[in-house]
Amino acid sequence: KKIKMANNNTSSGYFSHYRKTTIGLCLGDTLDDMVNSKQITESLSNKIFLQFDKSITEGLTVHAKAKIGFKGDLSSYKNLDEVWVWNAKGTHFKTETDSVTADYIKMVAMDANAKGAPTGSNSGTNNNQPEAADVKPAKKKK
Repeated sequence: KKIKMANNNTSSGYFSHYRKTTIGLCLGDTLDDMVNSKQITESLSNKIFLQFDKSITEGLTVHAKAKIGFKGDLSSYKNLDEVWVWNAKGTHFKTETDSVTADYIKMVAMDANAKGAPTGSNSGTNNNQPEAADVKPAKKKK
């Protein structure tokens, strides 16, 4: 039995999109296993996920200070409910110490000051700059 993930914005005011990251998926699989083996209740599993939403949002806001530049060929983009999605090909990412190129990426970002944005102690301090939510190689279309 799979536990349902909350919508993009949880009742606690924190976005749940980090649940789709590798660490979020691993946490979900572990919680599913623990619920199915009756080691924890589904209610406790949901509380753990809400804490995960809060902790990862606040942790990245406070500790992720690295700057990254990127350049690529934009394939498509859209904005729906203050959530931006960009698809790009041949994207080159560069930090102060490293660089990498991806054949095809999908980048999702949202305005941390938008209605329904996280309400953590450090949110809303970035002067309306989008908060990078998830950058991953997109599935190649055939």
